[in-house]
Amino acid sequence: MKKEYDLINELGYKNWLDIIAGEAVILGHCLNDSYLVAEGTNLATLIENIHFDNDNFGKVEAAGRSLEKKLMRRKELEKGTIFIDQLNLGTEMKKSLYDWEFDFNCVNGIYQILMFLPEFFDREKLLDKVKIEAEKEILKVISGSGFDDFRKEKEVNTFGSQTFETIRYFDKRGKVIRKTVDFNHEGSIKRGWTEYYYFEDFATAGEAWMGVREAIISNQKK
Repeated sequence: MKKEYDLINELGYKNWLDIIAGEAVILGHCLNDSYLVAEGTNLATLIENIHFDNDNFGKVEAAGRSLEKKLMRRKELEKGTIFIDQLNLGTEMKKSLYDWEFDFNCVNGIYQILMFLPEFFDREKLLDKVKIEAEKEILKVISGSGFDDFRKEKEVNTFGSQTFETIRYFDKRGKVIRKTVDFNHEGSIKRGWTEYYYFEDFATAGEAWMGVREAIISNQKK
C-alpha cells in the first residue's frame, strides 16, 4: 500500500508524466518536429497502458525522464533560433496539414531551409512540381547535379507504432548538407515528410532561399 500511496501522491490527477507527454506533442507540432510529437505520443500510450502499480512502471518513468531532458535541450536550442521567413502552399498561402510548408531560419549560427509536408497519402505528393523546383534552386547553390551524388547515411528509429527513417547527406568535407525524415502517423495510413538543408553562411543560404521563394511565388501567380 505504501508504494501505491507514494505513486498516487507523486503522480496526482495531472502528473508530471502527462505534462511532459503533452508538452512534447504541442511543442513538436509548433516546431514541425515530428520526432518530438512521436515521443510525446509514445509516452502518453505507455502511461495509458502501464499502470503505476505495475512492475514495469519504471519503464514509463524512464521514458518520461528521457523525454524531459530532450525537451529541456530543445527549449535551449530554440533560444538560439532566429526565424527569418516562411511560405506555405496552402490556400491563400496559409498553413495546411496537406500542403508543403517552407521555413528559413538560423539555429545557433547554422542557416537552414526546411521543407515540411505534415500529412500525405500518396508518395506522388513528394514530387509536387513547386517542391521539386524549390529543391533544384537549392542544388544550384550547392553545386550539385543531384543528391544521389552525395554520401548518405540512413538511420531508423521506432516510437510505439511509428517508424522514422532519417537519411543524412554529406558533402566532401563530411558536413551534413541535407536531411530527410520519412515517417508514418500513429494509428493511420497517412505519412509525413521533412527535409532540412544546411548552410554555414547567410550569403549562400539567402541565395538558396531567394530561389525557393521565386519557385513558390511564381507558382502562386499562375
